[in-house]
Amino acid sequence: MLTSTITVVCAIAALLLVTNANKRVTKLTTIALALASVLYLDPVIGIGPFGHYVFAFVSIIAAVEPSHSLNLKAYHKSFFVITGLVVVLFSLLTALRLPFYVPKLPFGVLYLAFFGYYFANDKRRLKSRLGILIVWAGLALRWVITFI
Repeated sequence: MLTSTITVVCAIAALLLVTNANKRVTKLTTIALALASVLYLDPVIGIGPFGHYVFAFVSIIAAVEPSHSLNLKAYHKSFFVITGLVVVLFSLLTALRLPFYVPKLPFGVLYLAFFGYYFANDKRRLKSRLGILIVWAGLALRWVITFI
């Protein structure tokens, strides 16, 4: 219940932060990622089981999208790519239900630490992609909370 609430709150925050984005591709990517993050919660229509796959696909797009930005530095772009790869990996591990367990806690803590650092120091540069980072922060917070 708490993890679902975190997901919905982060998706709503991302949808509200879409207005900060300048480019249309960034806006569409943020909207798609926010909607894909709550897709697995659907019990009525029947698309819930495919939510992890959709979230993984949109996360790939969200990871690659900042690579065309002239405003971001190379370490910002690599942060997006690495985060996207980790999110895709864990989304697919969750969707495929493999028989082994990979702990998500270290990755969640690392993401939240780097997100906090970049948000504190480079807020102006990340302003247009803050919605994407908020959705991924909600996912990382879910990873940390499920461990506790």
